[in-house]
This record gives sequence, C-alpha cells and structure tokens, in this order.
Amino acid sequence: MKRILVLNYFSDFTPLSSGGELRYFNLYSHLSQYFDITLLSLTHSHHKREAIAHSSTFREHRIPKEQIHDQLQMEVTKDCIEEEFSGLVCALSARHPNAYHEAYLELQADADCIIHASPYMLEYDLLLGIDQRPRIYDCHTFESDLPAHMWRGSAAEKHLSYISDLDSRLIQSSRLCFAVSQMEVKRLAEKHGVSSRCFCIVGNGINPEELMPQPAKERQHAADAGAAHAIKQPSWDSIARRAARKISTCLENWNPPPLRSILLLNDFSVANPRGGGQVRINRLYRSLAAYYQITLVCLIYDGACCRVELGKNFVEIRIPKTASHREMEQAQHWINSPADIVNFLEAPKNPLLKKLVAALHARSDAVILSHPYMAGLIADLEGIPVIFEAHNVESTLKRQILAGHPSYDALIAAAEKCERLAIQFSSEMILVSESDQDSMVLLGGKREHMHVIPNGVDMPSATRKKDLLDHVLAGLEGKPLIVFIGAAHAPNVEAAAYIIDVLARQFPECQFGIVGNVCIYFDSVPPNVLLFGSLDEKSKDTVIELADIAINPMQSGSGSNLKLAEFFAKSLPTVTTAFGARGYEINDGEHAIICSLDDFPKQLRALMHDSKRMQLLGNNAFSFARRHLDWPLQADKLRNVLEQTVFSMEKH
Repeated sequence: MKRILVLNYFSDFTPLSSGGELRYFNLYSHLSQYFDITLLSLTHSHHKREAIAHSSTFREHRIPKEQIHDQLQMEVTKDCIEEEFSGLVCALSARHPNAYHEAYLELQADADCIIHASPYMLEYDLLLGIDQRPRIYDCHTFESDLPAHMWRGSAAEKHLSYISDLDSRLIQSSRLCFAVSQMEVKRLAEKHGVSSRCFCIVGNGINPEELMPQPAKERQHAADAGAAHAIKQPSWDSIARRAARKISTCLENWNPPPLRSILLLNDFSVANPRGGGQVRINRLYRSLAAYYQITLVCLIYDGACCRVELGKNFVEIRIPKTASHREMEQAQHWINSPADIVNFLEAPKNPLLKKLVAALHARSDAVILSHPYMAGLIADLEGIPVIFEAHNVESTLKRQILAGHPSYDALIAAAEKCERLAIQFSSEMILVSESDQDSMVLLGGKREHMHVIPNGVDMPSATRKKDLLDHVLAGLEGKPLIVFIGAAHAPNVEAAAYIIDVLARQFPECQFGIVGNVCIYFDSVPPNVLLFGSLDEKSKDTVIELADIAINPMQSGSGSNLKLAEFFAKSLPTVTTAFGARGYEINDGEHAIICSLDDFPKQLRALMHDSKRMQLLGNNAFSFARRHLDWPLQADKLRNVLEQTVFSMEKH
C-alpha cells in the first residue's frame, strides 16, 4: 500500500464545521481505502501534540501552534486586512523554525507522495524538488480569490501577492492538481500558465447514508425532497475512487530525473558571494549541478528559514542559528571572529538543522563537507560516502588569526577536532593546493586519497577592453592603479600592511587600491591608497578592470589565492610572491612575475616601465586562466573524483 503524507494548516475537528473541514476529512478518509494516509495539521496553541488513529490506514498528527503564530497574528492584524487570515499566518510561520517543520521531516521519511491540501504549507515542504517524489495539489478553492474580496488596507496587496505566488509555485511544481470543476481548471490553468492536462476534477461530495429519508418523528430540518435531491450528488466514495485512480496513475508513471543527489554542507550561505570561500562554493557547485542534484544546507545568523534556488539543480536551504548559538557567538566575538568554530560546536544542538540533514542524508548518494564545520551533523549517519573539501588547513589558519583570543586554547582544540572529524568521516579529500597535503597528513589524512582542485574564475569571452573605461580612469588623474584583494584574515592583513607601509610610500606616483573586508583593519592610510572595502561582484570586477597591475605580496596562510585567478581572468599583469602563487602551476616571467618580498619594489618598478612586458604577461595570464581555471573545468575535475573513486564501487 502506497503511503501518502498530506500537509494542511487546519485539523479535522469533529463535528466538522466548514466546507474545507468536510472535504479534508471525507476525501482522505475515503482515500485511505486505497492508500495509507497520514494527515499533518496544525491545531490550537493550547492543545498538546497528538496522533489520532482514525483507522489502521488513516491517521492524523496535530501540531500545536506556537508563540510565533501569535506574534504573526498580531503583526498581520496591524496591517488591517480584516476578516479571516489564519492561512496567511500559517504560511508566514514557515519562515521561523517550529515544531511543524520537525514533524514534517519525521513523517515524510516513508511517504511515497506528498499532497498539499492548501498552498499555505508550501514553504514547510523543504524537500520539494529534491527528494525525487511527486507532489499533488488538492486545489479545491481559488485561494487568492477569496481573500481578495475580504482583505482591505494598504498591506492587502502585498499579502495577496504572496498567496498568489504560493499557489503558482505549488501548481507548477506538482505532478497532479485536483480542482472541483471544469471552470476552476480553466481559470487556474490560465492564471498560472500551465496546461489544463495537469488537472483532474475531484469535486466535493456527500455521504448518502447521512441523508436517507428519516421517519417523520425523527425528521428535523431536511425535508425528504431535499434529501432525495442531495443523494443524487456524487458520494465521497465515488469521488475518492476516481481520485485514487488518478493518484495511482501518477505514481506509476512517475519518472524522477536520473541524477545522483549530493548533500553539500557548509556553515554559511553562498547565495551572494563576496569572499573567496563563498565564490568557490557558489561557482564550483553551480557548474557541478549540470551532472548532479545538489542541496546545500547552511546556517544563517537570525534570518528566515528558507530555500533559495542558486541555479538549475542547485538549492540552498538556510536554517537560522538558535538563540543559544547566537549568544555563544557573541560571547566569543573578537577582532577575528571564531564564528565558524562556534558553528561546529553548536550546529548539532539545532534540532531543525539536525533533522533536515538526516532527512536529506537518507535520500542522497554522497555528502560533501565544504569546510569541516558541519562535520558534527553527520557523526551518527552512515550508509553513503563522505568527501571533505578543505579550503584551507583550518587549524593552522586559526592559530594565526586567533592569537591572543581569551579562549584561544579551547577554540584551537575545537578547530583541530573539527578538522580531524571531517578527515575521519571522509573517503576522499579535495584540497585547493598541494602545499596543504603535508599538514593534512599530520591531521590523519591519507595522501593517496587527496585530490587538488585549485580555485577557479568566471572567464570572460575575451580579454578586457580597457578603452571602454577611459572616462572612469580620468578620475585617477593619470596615475597607474595597482590593485590587491583580501578578506579579513591575518595573512591578508599582513600583505595589506606591507602595501600601505612600504609600497605606497615608495611609489607616490601610483594609486593603490585595496578591495575586500581586510580594509576594516586600517583607519589611516597614505593619500595614494584607496580602501574600497567589501564590494559586490560587479563593483569588484570594475575595480579590477580599471587596474594596470595586480600585486599579491602574501607571506603566509593556506589553501590557494582566489585573487590570483581573478587577476588572470582580467588579463592583469601580476607581481606575486612564490607563496602567493601556491596552488597554481605558473612560471615566473611567463604568467606572472614571481619574486621575494625583498625584491618586490624593484620588480614592480621595472614592470611599470615596460608596457610590452605588461601586455605579454596579461595575455599569457588570460590564456592560462582560460585553459586551466574556468569554473566548469574545476567542476569536471571534481566530477571525475566522484565518478572514479566515490561512485566507482557501484559500477562493479
């Protein structure tokens, strides 16, 4: 018997008091003759969670509303939209972790299909489109029409638009939709731009036995004639029989996309990338999603619980940190925040995050830990391979940037434990630089299971055309612009300080531009230093395109510099230390000038006065990036690791 989970925002309390309640109970109680049906409903806040067994194949789980529902009720009331809006409140509540989320994740585990009895619980369905199961929408009312006739006030349009969007998203993502009449089918198909073939008519019915003519002395309000007329209406039994045939056909013909599923765990969002790690994850897995269904689960500080489509087959699910998690993060805050270490310590205590990861793990073919900080979430999960993508040697990096922190010893111990766990759980490791291999071996990694996939870059179609930016260059008063990019990590702070204290003073005829949140460490700089701070991708690209030369005076750190790839993709002649060039197989004098820090000023000055060499280095850098650094190329390398090692056992 196929199992069906039905999501709804109200319970089927008896006696049934509305048309929606009558349909909810009668349709699914009769469908339970053909399927094993579980209803998941919300109930009043003063009730306890309860599971009611209506029969051996029909049960209901009632989840009490929480404080967030009361809070949202008050907020919507202030909008003065008037009348009934409980569905809206339930829809909005999905943005805040609550018990309904957890119940959904528990009960969906063995369901063959999920039915939405209204659009209001759509955003609770976190696995929609990921779990390779069909959705059915019991669209028995034109949900956005009814409120449109009742709601008033300045906020009404905003709320109506939200409900209409839920309706549209649910219809478009459902394999099958029920409608109560042919007229409703036509209206829904036209409004939401879908084929009428997606719908089948599942109208409302009656229970004839309840309307059989009664003896005169027992007759109260329904005349015999009226009862006889009602009996001619379709019975719930016949309606359920028709619906059951449609559902069975839907399940029999269901062919999910033949993609393997990868659960990607990272402790921060990558939807709007600015830093190196964000860019790498966003670009690498967006390219890899051409071959796999990828679901990224991450933490956010205190925003909405939500899903974001990062690209085709690439979904990010954001789970807010708990109150205790945020308190601990604030308590440990310092110049260089150890928030990622706190994430490792607190993530396994987040009930919604833990259940979501377990639910996705059960339906995935592999797990990738991008950074080690979510490793604790899979400590009790087995059955699928784990890959650890190490952007840096985190314990080494934390020793540098947390020196002097009041909780230094405890934090470093946690960072090393976290890294060792990720290595222990993993069958393969992805590194961004060969220079990290020795450190990873000391932490327990096996060299033969390490694969180097360097940072990449978004490649433009051709080398830059600087003449298009001449009007902007005029603002630099003819001074050459020399650019550096750095996040707020100690190695970048060290490099930026060298630029400000040494190079800027030796090259007063040049303008130095520093991009990234490394700028927060510097209050006073020479007049020929521009602190751009953290920029969005478009603005950062503009600054890089304006530059004449890029510099990379790095002396410490781990991983590889994403900044070098960005410079190369923009055809920028680059001067870098050998350490700054780690992770890239480039040659001195061909792709960049590679020199010691002591030799940096001499090499930079010579390059500035040799325009032909600048052009040659820029062209060679661009060609190298196109051949070796384009993100789809890095994704192909990762795909090869997955297919040749991780998934190869399945082929034998």
